[in-house]
Amino acid sequence: MPGLLIVFLVSVVLSLALVLLARATHRHHNIRGAMDVETAYVTSICTLYGIFLAFMIFTVWSRYDQARINTVIEANTVAEIFHLAGGLQEPMRTEWKALSLDYARSVIAEEWRTMRRGRPSPDTEGIVHHMWSLANRTTEAHDDVLRDHLLTSYTELTDHRRTRLLWSATGLSEYAYVVLFLGALITVGMSAIFIVEDFRTHFLKAAALAAMIGIMLATVWVLGHPFRGAVGLEPTPFVEVIERLD
Repeated sequence: MPGLLIVFLVSVVLSLALVLLARATHRHHNIRGAMDVETAYVTSICTLYGIFLAFMIFTVWSRYDQARINTVIEANTVAEIFHLAGGLQEPMRTEWKALSLDYARSVIAEEWRTMRRGRPSPDTEGIVHHMWSLANRTTEAHDDVLRDHLLTSYTELTDHRRTRLLWSATGLSEYAYVVLFLGALITVGMSAIFIVEDFRTHFLKAAALAAMIGIMLATVWVLGHPFRGAVGLEPTPFVEVIERLD
């Protein structure tokens, strides 16, 4: 993917700059016995940073998976409303079925696009309000039980929609990204500051570490925004629901 390639190249260039800077100024920070202490320093720093990075990846991966599950449940709730409407009297039956399909189509065509910018779709919002108005008009005595079930499903639908919109507009805190970036800089810098090999080996060591950390940081960013980017979630569950119901 182009994004990962850019991250890889930037990481390699950054590591090269750090290696050149370290070799150009090595007389000022030359450490006697560096061979003995390098392993301890670098291992300690890499371990601490690796633990924090692994925790962040686990956090965003869980968030990504929860966003996927929430989307599936929301789409299934649309199908549930459609099927419950089958027990209503006309014209409520037709109106509820039409609204449920319109909701799914609006999410696919409009809200998924606006959601990538962290905003809800006005059209989808209008359909949600129309559903609420229709629920208040479904007052026939023989429809009371179905109306209660429809209200419950409607509440679940709006809850899952709000959760989806919230996750599309938020991510990890800026503090977490600052810590991740500074930790990456320190870790790669420590691998570059100890000059104990020839230039090629020195550069390859720092570049490999920087590239790996860069790819992991890109993974944290992408998974932290589950509805954006190259691996962003797609409205596939809604497409499948429309295909089944239509």
